[in-house]
Amino acid sequence: VFITINIHEGDQFTVREVGLSGDLIVGEDELRKLITLKPGDIFSRRMVTDVTTAITDRLGEAGYAFANVNAVPEIDEEHKEVSLTFFIDPGKRVYVRHINITGNQKTEDEVLRREFRQMEGGWLSTSKLDRSRVRIQRLSYMDQVTIETPPVPGTDDEVDVNLSVNERPSGSLMVGVGYSGGQGVLLNASVSQENFLGTGKRVSTEINSSKVNTVYSFSHTDPYFTLDGVSQSTSVYYRQTDASQANLANYVADALGASLSYGIPLTEYNTGRIGLGFESTQIKTTALTPQVYLDYLNANSDKFNITKLSLGWSHDTRNKTVFASEGLMQSLALDVTTPNSGLNFYKFSSSTKWLYPFTKLLTGSLSGELAYGKSFGGTTDVPFFEKYYAGGAHSVRGYRANTLGPKAYTYDSTTGALTSTVNLGGNFRATGTAELVFPPPFSPDSSAVRMSLFWDVGNVFADAGSFKTPELRQSAGLSLIWLSPVGPLAFSLSEPLNNKPEDTIEKFQFTLGSFF
Repeated sequence: VFITINIHEGDQFTVREVGLSGDLIVGEDELRKLITLKPGDIFSRRMVTDVTTAITDRLGEAGYAFANVNAVPEIDEEHKEVSLTFFIDPGKRVYVRHINITGNQKTEDEVLRREFRQMEGGWLSTSKLDRSRVRIQRLSYMDQVTIETPPVPGTDDEVDVNLSVNERPSGSLMVGVGYSGGQGVLLNASVSQENFLGTGKRVSTEINSSKVNTVYSFSHTDPYFTLDGVSQSTSVYYRQTDASQANLANYVADALGASLSYGIPLTEYNTGRIGLGFESTQIKTTALTPQVYLDYLNANSDKFNITKLSLGWSHDTRNKTVFASEGLMQSLALDVTTPNSGLNFYKFSSSTKWLYPFTKLLTGSLSGELAYGKSFGGTTDVPFFEKYYAGGAHSVRGYRANTLGPKAYTYDSTTGALTSTVNLGGNFRATGTAELVFPPPFSPDSSAVRMSLFWDVGNVFADAGSFKTPELRQSAGLSLIWLSPVGPLAFSLSEPLNNKPEDTIEKFQFTLGSFF
């Protein structure tokens, strides 16, 4: 079979004028701002459709969900011009009778209803309805969200809003038992629940016990501590680090702490945060403690009671929390110790992540972070246990975790041979990532697996003044993230692009736990 398609383009027409007519429920000046076609432009049916859609959406925001907007052309064949008139018939304003929710087997109705911006009894707003869908979709324990607005039988100005959801597993469990000649019996267990008993509250506990590390922690977050959406987060923890038992220690630290913070919604997309935390830390030195650590303890102390005030701001327009495909996430955070603390310092960080959907299945992502710390008062420097580190699955992949940046070297006094290397961390960190995210070829319809091609760059520096672009480490590779029944699993295979002899390479990396 041979098929021949004959195309005759005809003459090109330009737009002479654009007008509005009909029942202009919304102000004419506001509607004209939505008209992108201007006199003198080449006539484009696509642009006419875009304008029609924009006007229809604006009428939908005002409650006229079934408005009709028709573009009526008047063609001048002689001058090859088109006069366009957009005729508007808003119809009746439509109101919402009921909001019905189905599919939530574990989650309470209230958890979903409080995310709605569309209210029962109010007029139907397409923008509020879409925002409600996005807010529910951004809950980490929701997989698929569908909203329909069927008309109420026997009426022409009422609809019901039917919300259908699919829940994803909201808990993460990790348990490990092992034995090491240097560390003895190892026990590691952590449980986190993003949707505790269907209330939308997050509860997390961790137990980690060995001769080297002992950690006990508990945290609780209530996203709706008040009806206005103020969130409350609390945490308590005990952490004992005694790496001398493994004969590899740089120092021994015992820390006991607690924190309380609140998230305050400023606008629909902006949130402010304020918190207060206390930590009591005692440092003990070992035979392998670097001299720079000893000098710091001699100048300050070996026991610190630190109270921190935390301030933050975030701007979030992402369409989802898990596997977001579009939007912008920005945040600023400041932690500063109070005057009565044993050490005085502050830490400031700024992070940005931008997501853009190239296609339905292909998403581009750009992210970057800057973090800086500095001491003040009588404190000589940011404490070494508060320094920044880089490398690993959460910063620059392809390099072993926390191995980038300033180092201290110990040499044998007799032979001069290098005996140990300690990663000191730094006061300034700069990292960035570019990714191309897509579903795996073996499961293109899966909502639980994503792959990405990535390029990472970053490093840690002693201070902001020592930052040098050539010192930024780079890597590129392939990653896979799977939302498994026991929690998110992340795998990466990467190739360092400009590593130095002192760097520790780790091409394959695997993590179990949070990756957001």
